[in-house]
Amino acid sequence: MTRIVADISVSLDGFVTGPDPSPDYGLGTGGEALHTGALSDYPDDRRILREGATRSGAAVLGRDLQLDIDRDATDLRLLG
Repeated sequence: MTRIVADISVSLDGFVTGPDPSPDYGLGTGGEALHTGALSDYPDDRRILREGATRSGAAVLGRDLQLDIDRDATDLRLLG
């Protein structure tokens, strides 16, 4: 049987970005604080993120994030 795992950083009031997200500031004003673990340089945080990404067979992205990745990708493996 297929197993589905959902993982997203979200604030207590249901937001995934700070206010005023844009192509230049995808996480919005102060949005980095919501994603501290994903953006961290701490070895344990990096290991947990890497292990989760390794087990993942697919990622579901919103349209705006996919467009940002396509525009900024230097590693063509990010395009899919």
